[in-house]
Amino acid sequence: MRGINRILVTSRFTLKNSPLLNGQKKDFTSRFMTEKYIPANEIRQAISNAASRQYGDEVPLYNDMVGIARESNQAYINAHPEKFAGNSNALNEISQTRHAAIRIVTGYELSMMNRIFAVMGMDPVEYYNLLEVQAHSTAFSSPLAGGNPFRVFTSKLRLELLGEEVQKMAKKAIEKRNFFTPKLIELVEIFEVEGGLTREQSNEFEAEVVALFAERKEALISRDDYEALLKISPLAADTLAFYPHFNHFTPEVEDVFDAHKRMNEAGMRTINAVQGPPQDLPLFLNQTSFVAVEKTFKFPNPDGTFTEGTHTSSFGELEQNKAAGTKKAFGLYQEVLAIALSTTKETDPDYRENIQKTFEKHFSNDPKVLRKEGLIFCQYKKTSKEGSPQSNDLESLIEEGYVSASPFKYWGFLPRSAVGIFESNGVVKNSDKKSNISEEEARNQFEQALGRKVLSIFDIYAAEQARSIQNTYKKLDLGVPEKLAEEVNTAIVNDPYTLNNKEKGTQIGR
Repeated sequence: MRGINRILVTSRFTLKNSPLLNGQKKDFTSRFMTEKYIPANEIRQAISNAASRQYGDEVPLYNDMVGIARESNQAYINAHPEKFAGNSNALNEISQTRHAAIRIVTGYELSMMNRIFAVMGMDPVEYYNLLEVQAHSTAFSSPLAGGNPFRVFTSKLRLELLGEEVQKMAKKAIEKRNFFTPKLIELVEIFEVEGGLTREQSNEFEAEVVALFAERKEALISRDDYEALLKISPLAADTLAFYPHFNHFTPEVEDVFDAHKRMNEAGMRTINAVQGPPQDLPLFLNQTSFVAVEKTFKFPNPDGTFTEGTHTSSFGELEQNKAAGTKKAFGLYQEVLAIALSTTKETDPDYRENIQKTFEKHFSNDPKVLRKEGLIFCQYKKTSKEGSPQSNDLESLIEEGYVSASPFKYWGFLPRSAVGIFESNGVVKNSDKKSNISEEEARNQFEQALGRKVLSIFDIYAAEQARSIQNTYKKLDLGVPEKLAEEVNTAIVNDPYTLNNKEKGTQIGR
């Protein structure tokens, strides 16, 4: 996929007009970079691998889950050898870690995370308003269909939803939240000015980031304050009492329902039900996890001593990534899920069956039907068929065998699934306080703190689909039908990766 790793240099592209100076694209290919700088995807992969290993040391049960994921994926490969013919590395490729998650408190923290992840070639994609858990989130993501897709789901606590008592305790905790080291800040600033990091600098940056998100055994607030917060909001207790840390990692599996069953058979305590659409609906994603484990920490006392206590936060998650759904599909999914949840809940033994019955009234399980109904994004390609097509109509070209359509894989999230994972891991809904501002205003505040606009995942996929259509017609030496051409051009013009996020319509280098 085109994206932040496709910035190209022309003789007119100088540091003065470079988007590097306003926090935009910072991932480079060899055409942009000299050997002096390390590509962002290499930095990202190194950090993802090291942090995942570190998390396995902190939460040994995660390593057990990874083993189960690989067993499930191997079983899938054995059952579908035609999908992996000639690929001796298939198991490693489909078992990679695909996302992690952190929780933060202040606008400064959110802004710094944006700058840190930019060094790793990651943009904030989508805004998720999670009122049920008093937070709102984005996913810092690498290019969504490029190599090494990786995201960090980043949730910012919404203190205004938690009352004056929490806000008073938060003020004390925030004063102690000084976790961005001078060295890390220096490396980020070097990247923003120079446009890259050398090998030595990238090694230092990787070590700093992995250490930043490591679990620390000393809390920031007293045990009494922690327990008081826990009664009001478990998310606030976790976020305010501790430095930001990865609270879960998520490898990919080809069949999450099989993996969920295997986790239970191994004696893992999992969430009640797999999150997401019905098993047979090839849309968006499904997720499961083992529930957060209880661990011992030290809470500070006024006299400088510490009191031991326990905290529950860290868990392991698996995800099955299906077809990338359109905005139309997302809206319909939300509506149908609301209907289903009005008559069933996740603790019901027949929950998944009830979900299935509701969804089958509104969605087809056939990808071809979903595509024709405008519910999934696809990559279109010219096939090897020879001859002259009788029509330039896209559907005719597909039916005649001149063009193939393969769904893009979905690398986003689903709000209800995110909340379900939060709830199942101790971050339960225990406040009926409503926001006194609209979702649009909340998003504006989030983006203001972030320092840029979040990208639309639907616009990203729409642009990639449009380019694939454009390239296919070019290879067929056919003109694009007028109506389709308008849709293609609109999607490409609105590609978030080619729009300056501070002033819509300003182009950045590709």
